[in-house]
Amino acid sequence: MSESIRLIYQQKDVDVDPSNHSDVTAYISNVILPDTLRNCGMSESTTPLTGNSSKSVDITYATFSKNSNIKQSVDSLVKKAGMNNDIVVVSYGMHIQKTLSIIEIFKSTDAGKKLHQFNRLDSFVEVKPGRNELLDQKVNIPILIIAFTIEDVKNLSGFTKQS
Repeated sequence: MSESIRLIYQQKDVDVDPSNHSDVTAYISNVILPDTLRNCGMSESTTPLTGNSSKSVDITYATFSKNSNIKQSVDSLVKKAGMNNDIVVVSYGMHIQKTLSIIEIFKSTDAGKKLHQFNRLDSFVEVKPGRNELLDQKVNIPILIIAFTIEDVKNLSGFTKQS
């Protein structure tokens, strides 16, 4: 029986402390995000529209926590949108609500109105040990990935287009 809380992603143990926001965000950014973007055809070396490697796409990443300042976060997204890059925003668990507020305000700006939004919802499983394996408590922790593309992409595999 395990003595501590564990995180599982796609049936594999994740070696991060679920209570440490920076560790979990780093894991999402370094492991989950590259695989997700590669699988959907949106990576630094291909365009999401055609998959053509001759045209390079720059992707800017952003993460927010429940303690993020909304005005500063929206200003940051507006600045990133002004650089003519695709933007990928990632959040998980209790931080998703604040991130959604930031995204909705960003979408109401002139910079946000020009972009096309795609959403993907994934999850960790947090396992809290019980007296034995059968009594372990398992809780799903959502992971929200939002991609804003410059080009009007018809389909981004694994993502749902926001209309």
